[in-house]
Amino acid sequence: MNKGKGRVDMYIIDDFVRFRTELIHIPLKEPISISLEQIATLLCCTTRNSRFILQKWIALQWIAWIPGKGRGNRSQLSFLVEPDEIVVSHAQQMIYSGQVAEALTLMQKYTVTLPRANERFQRWFRGQFGLQWEREQEQGKRIETLRLPLGEPLSVVDPIHAYLRSECHISQHICETLLRYNKTSGRMESHLAYHIEKNESGDRWTIFLRKGILFHHGQELLASDVIYSFHRLARENSPYQWLTREISEMIERDDRVIEIRLTGPNHLFDRYLGNEHLAIVPRDYVEQVGTDFARMPVGTGPFKLIRNDDGLVILEAFESYFGFRPHLDRVQFIALQKKTDENEQITTYGMWYEMDEVVNVEQTGEGDSGEWQRATSDDWCVQYLSCNQRKTGPTANLSFRQALQLILSPKQMLHELGGARHEVATCFASWKRDSLPKEESQRESELCLFEHVRLLLQQSNYQGESLRLHTFTDRDHVEDCEWIKEQCAMYGISIEVHYYAVSELLRPTTIEQADLIHDSATVGDDTELSLLEVFLSYNSFIYSHMKDEDRHSIDRAITHLQSLQSGIDQQKAIAEIEQMLQKQIAYLPLYRNRIGLMVDPRLHGIRINRQGHVDYRTLWYKHRS
Repeated sequence: MNKGKGRVDMYIIDDFVRFRTELIHIPLKEPISISLEQIATLLCCTTRNSRFILQKWIALQWIAWIPGKGRGNRSQLSFLVEPDEIVVSHAQQMIYSGQVAEALTLMQKYTVTLPRANERFQRWFRGQFGLQWEREQEQGKRIETLRLPLGEPLSVVDPIHAYLRSECHISQHICETLLRYNKTSGRMESHLAYHIEKNESGDRWTIFLRKGILFHHGQELLASDVIYSFHRLARENSPYQWLTREISEMIERDDRVIEIRLTGPNHLFDRYLGNEHLAIVPRDYVEQVGTDFARMPVGTGPFKLIRNDDGLVILEAFESYFGFRPHLDRVQFIALQKKTDENEQITTYGMWYEMDEVVNVEQTGEGDSGEWQRATSDDWCVQYLSCNQRKTGPTANLSFRQALQLILSPKQMLHELGGARHEVATCFASWKRDSLPKEESQRESELCLFEHVRLLLQQSNYQGESLRLHTFTDRDHVEDCEWIKEQCAMYGISIEVHYYAVSELLRPTTIEQADLIHDSATVGDDTELSLLEVFLSYNSFIYSHMKDEDRHSIDRAITHLQSLQSGIDQQKAIAEIEQMLQKQIAYLPLYRNRIGLMVDPRLHGIRINRQGHVDYRTLWYKHRS
């Protein structure tokens, strides 16, 4: 984004807008006769202050001023610019400096007073998104930038702490893992490590690193960085400590060979090595910058992070990347609150998300027709309701949770709320997504539903206590929770809905106080690892609300899972873990969304993952001759 000129103090602009509004009938550049006393009256200030304000306006070339000669003689004032131009210019400078929220607030302030300014700014602002070509000031090189909106500022991009899908997605473009999961073959592929060996029992693994891989700050990746990254995840209160908890010893055989010894067999460990939270980071840099690494991490990825503040995130192609350099020079994100219209379109300018029909994602090879093209995908992530079994209260009782399961029909929710909600979710496991839950299939034939619920509530000894339902502030969460509240009220269950920002909802006290939490479970390309993350991560609401005996049962089941070598057996074991939790009604799966992407016809190389995100590494624009 081009740099602008220096900004002006806001009060100077406010004074000018108020002053010009009072004299709006005076054409530009037409002198008027006016005294300092009159100016002071219009500005509601002293004569002395009015002189100071006039000097500012003159210096900014907003007015021309010819002072009157002698006592009592009037001066001549001419307006050289309209307030619309000043306010829009000021807002633009704020956008250039990353103060997006402040700029939008400024324009909203003048929506009524200066409607033309707001319209002009909106036209300009929309033009800032999508593909942008800019000239680098120092070398004059053309920079190809894709600029997109971001739902909210990114406070955490460190892979060991990233939680939101947006945080994890951007983090994966910056920091990379030893291996990568190939969703087509279902196998792990080499990446930072070119080779992995394990012994027959699966409790000893040897990692061989590629030569010449550089971090963004110029240092070469070595075995010591791998060992440091693993230890760092284990000791820095990361919610993903389950990834390394079975490591008993890490031995640096040489600069590029590491031997890892585990406490027991784990034939899934290579999958752990490809988990985004176990990305490799440089020891020297992390220790140098300290806590600021969470906001500005450094890795080996195809993009390096060069800016991340309250309003602007900038990724720049890493010229020394060991793989293929990205086609785009930069990807910029401007933090905005997403606005969704009645057709469920979330505008992202260059690419906008449209929740309508599900089509397979294919690269057509076309793009010169001038019409926007559709690339669409299912969202494999599942909206769910977590039940707090650790808190003394109704949700700790199985009969009460059974009553909730009968009351809350995902099928009815989809029918009544519509929008992006696409299909009923019976579980998290993607390979079981076509099955129907017993409760849902039997619901239509249940003639005495109300009586059944009443008996379950009676068994639970529910006394009309008010339950706390916690969730995020996003519109779909609000709609879902209000619907849940209404459904429960029909059966005499009182629900208080509390909405939180991400950082607030993730606080342990907020999680502990909740009886229910509404969230979305992230299910990525590696479904088995995604489910382990949901069931084992400390920041997972399901794990946080789980009874101790269920945690112990899961630990035993995972020990068995890790001893299995067959992919089919591993999948079956994961499904059994989820079935155990569903039998306890630890959570209620609700639905999956559908996501469509309307794409600029010049944009090619589109790959949408199961979470609805685009891989920026493969995007390229077809230039017209």
